[in-house]
Parts: sequence; structure tokens; C-alpha cells
Amino acid sequence: MDQNIVTRAADAVGGKSPLAKAVGFSYQAIQQWEQAGYVPPKRIPAVAAASGIDIAEFYAAYQRASAAKEAA
Repeated sequence: MDQNIVTRAADAVGGKSPLAKAVGFSYQAIQQWEQAGYVPPKRIPAVAAASGIDIAEFYAAYQRASAAKEAA
């Protein structure tokens, strides 16, 4: 299975605290996104820019998580 996109983004900038600071959200918000396995759609551009990860990967993770919720 692919590594969690939020974990990848945090690793790219040195951890959850640096990611939170870079995008202007709390550490707790980053933790919630990591637990959910995706970044909320309106937050994706900022996280993609901060992490250097292709924005399409974030949208794909969101779509997978949404599909999984609907299937449950």
C-alpha cells in the first residue's frame, strides 16, 4: 500500500510541525488529516506547494478516501 500522502508531505518538509507552520494550520489539524489519509480539498494547494508533491497525488488520495467512505 502507498504511504499516507499526509505522512509523505510531512516527511518532505521535516515533520508535522514544520508542515503545520508552512501551511498555517495547527499540528493537530495535520494529525487529523494524517489519520483520515487525505488533505481537505481546499487545503490541497497549500500543502502541495509546501511539500513539493504533485497536487494530483493529493486529489487522488482524497478521491480514494471518499470512495472508501461511500463503500462502507
